[in-house]
Amino acid sequence: MTGLVREQATILVADDDPDMLRVTAAILNRSGYRVLTAMNAEAALKAFEEAPHAIQLVISDVVMPGMKGPQLIRSIKSLSPSTATLLMSGMSGTLGIALNASAASIEKPFRMPALVAKVQDLLAGCDFAKIDLEQSIVRSQRPAANGDDVKHAPSHSLDEIEHPR
Repeated sequence: MTGLVREQATILVADDDPDMLRVTAAILNRSGYRVLTAMNAEAALKAFEEAPHAIQLVISDVVMPGMKGPQLIRSIKSLSPSTATLLMSGMSGTLGIALNASAASIEKPFRMPALVAKVQDLLAGCDFAKIDLEQSIVRSQRPAANGDDVKHAPSHSLDEIEHPR
């Protein structure tokens, strides 16, 4: 994979700790990635399903209110098995859960070089074309916006999802 492809990768980060979310997004942005963030797993899953373009990597905290990180990862993998996933936790003993979710793991707090190296390794193993195909199928199966059977849930994109610059 070339550096150009790597830098075009889109990463979705979910963490209920706003400071950790901001720091993680800043590290990834400075490393050349496009980053989407979500304050919880539910918002992350919604962002993943509604993203206008493919997301190559999902990074999630293990322990969050509501849906936990491993549940998010399983949901993502059921939609797009080729998407790379990374679970992070600052609580000792919780990273073993990453194995059950088929995700790589990193312990918080982490240093910038450790996170960047982990992300580069995960993206190096990604088949970007396959991920794009899987996620385009997910996007094509979304109900039409004006369909009679569509239930409109409150939008969380402005309150819960931030697109750091």
